[in-house]
Amino acid sequence: MPGGAMPSGREWWVVGLGIIFIIVGLRFLPDAFTSTINAIGVALWIATGVGIIVTRKWIAKYVRG
Repeated sequence: MPGGAMPSGREWWVVGLGIIFIIVGLRFLPDAFTSTINAIGVALWIATGVGIIVTRKWIAKYVRG
């Protein structure tokens, strides 16, 4: 994690969700080389996963209260 900070208990589900998005994106990585739309889709899955992990503190605070 950035800065070496471990996620709090409320943040672990968010990190898990981000990892799932990244894994799904990587699963379809070979398809990214067949067409532009597939490449965009794979990039969006991976970018969404990274974005979820980066903003995990905000998501955990406002989504689960």
